[in-house]
Amino acid sequence: MNGLGTRAYFEAAYGNQLSVSTLLKATKTALNFIPMFKIAHYFANQSILKAAEGATSLHIVDYGMFFGLQWPCLINALADRNEGPPMLTITAIGSPQPGDNPAKQLEDIGDRLSEYAKTYNVPFKYHAIAASNWEDLDLLSHTAHNGVEEVLVVNCIHSLHHVLDECILASDKSTSCHAKGF
Repeated sequence: MNGLGTRAYFEAAYGNQLSVSTLLKATKTALNFIPMFKIAHYFANQSILKAAEGATSLHIVDYGMFFGLQWPCLINALADRNEGPPMLTITAIGSPQPGDNPAKQLEDIGDRLSEYAKTYNVPFKYHAIAASNWEDLDLLSHTAHNGVEEVLVVNCIHSLHHVLDECILASDKSTSCHAKGF
């Protein structure tokens, strides 16, 4: 996989599509037996809550959103803030799925999260971006918020390995990951 980037990974990983139900059952089993996922979500959410203290607008860019499992706990916590919940915007970046609507799975996640946020009276916006090449995304075009100052958080739990690092992209052969401490 070295040097092939996200496209080759996603084609290999998602070539044989499993149903969402099957993936969720497998994920539930993994969460029950591997606490690393719960712990990662917990500490990420705690960091986000701390960064968003007093903010009226919070924008999370989530690379590799995995069914949105991380966000219900954060929505609950935001709803319980003394100053009230901020405007929560989530931009989900994921791999395109086969078919007529490559972002359908991401959009479905957004619909579920939107309904969940409504039950807790958390103002919510959602954007889905299905992209094979995460390295070339122009996030600034997706994070403008009509002049409202917002806290911007980039979340990438268990997905950053899909993005090439500068060592692989370096054209200078004398530059190596080992020399840069990687």
